[in-house]
Amino acid sequence: MLVTPRINVDIGKIVPVTPRRTDSATLKTQNEICKDFYEKLYETASPVPQNTRNSSQDKEELPSFEEQEVIKCLNEMSKNKAPGPDEITSDIIRIGGAPAISYLTKALNQILTLKEIPPSWNEAKIIILKRQTTSAMERQYRESKGETMAQRGW
Repeated sequence: MLVTPRINVDIGKIVPVTPRRTDSATLKTQNEICKDFYEKLYETASPVPQNTRNSSQDKEELPSFEEQEVIKCLNEMSKNKAPGPDEITSDIIRIGGAPAISYLTKALNQILTLKEIPPSWNEAKIIILKRQTTSAMERQYRESKGETMAQRGW
């Protein structure tokens, strides 16, 4: 007969837990905890191949973006969202009107033509936000990832 060990837990008693790294060093600050977490989260186990397209894919011509498509995407995006590293929100593009939409459409078409995603699209501002609730058993923080406005519509 298998006997499972019983764990006595005092309900309502908060037991402090000290997080540790894999090398058994104790983490001291919230910044260190976050840094360690996101380094592990975003590290890649294997290098990403630079050119994964074959010759038949290179010969295919992708249809270019139309201004009406860009307008439709802008209208589907949430309003009053935090900007990404470029500090441009969808609200700013909307306020910019036809010239801003035309510029964004040209930029997106240039990305298609060059077949290269801008390096800045790999960047994001990560801000730790405290939750409204005060429950000790819940996670106290959630992630907010700021992406560029163009990334959200891509």
